[in-house]
Amino acid sequence: MFYVMKGCFSFQKSLIVFLIVVVLTGVAATYLPTFALSAAVDQITKQVEFGVFLRTVLLFYGAILVIKVIQSWCESNVWWREIDARVQFMMLRIHKVLYMDYEYLESAKVMEACQKAMRATSGNSNGVEGMMHSTQRVLEVIVSGITAVAIVFYLSPWMVLLLFVLGVLNYFNMDYTKKRDKKIWDELAPYWRKTWYMQQTMSNFVYGKDIRLFSMRDWLLGKFANLHYFIHRRMIDSKNNWIGCSMVNQVLFLIEEAAIYVYLIYRVLKTGMSIADFTLSLGAVRAFFGVMQQVFNTLTDMKAQSREINDFRSFLEYPERGGASLSDKKVSKNNAGKRLDSRKTEKEKPFSLLGQEQYEFQFENVSFRYPESDRYALKNLNLTFRTGERLAVVGLNGAGKSTFIKLLCGLYIPTEGRILLNGIDIRQYDKREYYKLFSPVFQNIELFAFPMDENVSMN
Repeated sequence: MFYVMKGCFSFQKSLIVFLIVVVLTGVAATYLPTFALSAAVDQITKQVEFGVFLRTVLLFYGAILVIKVIQSWCESNVWWREIDARVQFMMLRIHKVLYMDYEYLESAKVMEACQKAMRATSGNSNGVEGMMHSTQRVLEVIVSGITAVAIVFYLSPWMVLLLFVLGVLNYFNMDYTKKRDKKIWDELAPYWRKTWYMQQTMSNFVYGKDIRLFSMRDWLLGKFANLHYFIHRRMIDSKNNWIGCSMVNQVLFLIEEAAIYVYLIYRVLKTGMSIADFTLSLGAVRAFFGVMQQVFNTLTDMKAQSREINDFRSFLEYPERGGASLSDKKVSKNNAGKRLDSRKTEKEKPFSLLGQEQYEFQFENVSFRYPESDRYALKNLNLTFRTGERLAVVGLNGAGKSTFIKLLCGLYIPTEGRILLNGIDIRQYDKREYYKLFSPVFQNIELFAFPMDENVSMN
């Protein structure tokens, strides 16, 4: 919660003011109708003059109207600010994908971590924005809870204990359900990626001729159907999980309602409690139980959202070029959606290539191993070539040809050894200048959905 709200208030500084007003008006709007109804019933039973009764009603409901207007106005200023803050967090994730070490983008584990991080910013109730809403509810229930506890405790300490026990049972039920549900959604992460890939493949005209010539339609549709079948089964498991949770909650609610009415009717019959006090007590007890449910439900929400935010933060911790990562201290609007230049953390200023016309590349005992792989794609490569020379790299599939080129271009960092340009490690050069030395055409040609001149010039 602290991590998210710190980022939110950095992105939207005025959000905290509107949140405080929403919380206070929300509490007032919860209790004022109960007090208004109690006062109205009290005056009716005392048979006061109609003018006095009317003034009392108008006073209460005039206050409720003003509070509701203020609350609505503040809420209208809260929701879009929270969405904007979520989008800024989303930009941090996108930034990480764009600037993390390139070899991580080819790791299935990292891409699954990216998929989980995406879920933390994918909706209004997930992860980041969900935690904002939960924080607001926590503040509301703290203030509401103090008022409700005072009223109900005065009425009966045993009622407080009963409602607390029911709230705890509701909490464990919800927490258990959300843990199971997150496990289901985590299991689906690679299947969402596969589904997206199948959709892109089957709708891309580039693959159209191959699909038709080799009669691949039924085969592709079969794989697509199998993916959806698995997703559908897990979605059913998720729904059944929540149906069971809802049934338990309804049983707890019936116990709470029965306990309230039995106790209050007993007080009316045996102790002479007035109808006005009965109305006030009923409203206070219900408000207290509602607060208890909100407290425990919000706790389970926050635990579920925290798990998603942990996925988000874990993904941000993957190193970027030069070992930099988006740490907790860097969650601010100054870096959201912008490149965190790792060179700024280095003590030495990067070398410049400006003015140099002759180049000598030297591979010194260069070895490279993909993340989480035990096999070296290249091992102890030693090679030197200079400006004006032509070099053909030939080998079988998997021999390391593409890996060699990506190391040369600076997309990969050697696992062992180093690559020198004019005697200086290429990691010490200004990256923008270094990339301008190359015009690679890789096996997979990537054309962006822009006009041809923009694809060529990238202006």
